[in-house]
Amino acid sequence: MPRKAGVTLYQLVKTPQGNRYSRMTKAARGWAQARLLEGEPGSYYLRLRKNGKPTFESVGDDLANAVQEMKARQKAIANHAPVVVLAPRLTLHSEEWPCFAAPAAPKAGTRKPMSEEAKQKIRDAQLRRHQASDAASTT
Repeated sequence: MPRKAGVTLYQLVKTPQGNRYSRMTKAARGWAQARLLEGEPGSYYLRLRKNGKPTFESVGDDLANAVQEMKARQKAIANHAPVVVLAPRLTLHSEEWPCFAAPAAPKAGTRKPMSEEAKQKIRDAQLRRHQASDAASTT
């Protein structure tokens, strides 16, 4: 029997031993870490399966938005509906920031061939330089 597809909320905690994920559970007065870890709390993550593989997906630093995103994902999985991200995150490398986008590399073979007139100008300039250097060396 395949594993049940679920969505679980975790918080990244920076401990002296390194980064750890702590599962968040519903408590009497809101959400709390299931196993309290000593350290600096960080971003929230959803643990879910994509194409059968377990993954962590960042949902930001705000607990309310993270819980909302978790509930939306759970509802989408239960209804077999496509998942829609509620609040896409902007990064410096995203399409919304074209000033930070990497320049497109030129395609191979797209360079225009040089015209005969341009080739002749280059040959004439090289010949003049050669003649000038010969004249300078003989005097």
